[in-house]
Amino acid sequence: MKEELRRDYAGVLEEWRIDLAVGRMRAMGVPQSDWPDRMQELAMALREFEYDPDRANGATEETVCYEVITRTLRRALRTQVREAGRYQRYLAARGVGEGGTCEEPHYYLDAPVDLDIQQVMAGLSRLDRRAMELLLDGCSRSAVAEALDCQWGTADRARERIRRALRQAGYGGEGF
Repeated sequence: MKEELRRDYAGVLEEWRIDLAVGRMRAMGVPQSDWPDRMQELAMALREFEYDPDRANGATEETVCYEVITRTLRRALRTQVREAGRYQRYLAARGVGEGGTCEEPHYYLDAPVDLDIQQVMAGLSRLDRRAMELLLDGCSRSAVAEALDCQWGTADRARERIRRALRQAGYGGEGF
């Protein structure tokens, strides 16, 4: 696998960076079946990274690259664990036992998002929850203000609180 990655990323990354990335994936227990995907993420992170000796606090370029790789892999692994947890919560909410006692959904990728949105909504005030429901239904700012019997500025502030809650949950919140 290491030789395949070397061949695939030759000319994109220096050989020592490829070796460092493979070594970190191996040390962090990344399954080899995931190496191509992780290497793609690492290649992007390493291509964006620019070593600046003046800002490195005496660290070598290899040391700083090691840290970039480690942080990128940790972020990817945390995301993978979160997604697996969301999927398990989704299955549990649908009554699917550990033995698969219920038919699994055909397309489950959107379902964990629904659970996360419900969790975000649970953390909002009643006014913000109602505003979010109206916004999800496609209502305009003035329609939200009218339905909530408030000024449009109040509706805008509710929308900003919703955006902030969505961003904290890992969503962009741009749709609001």
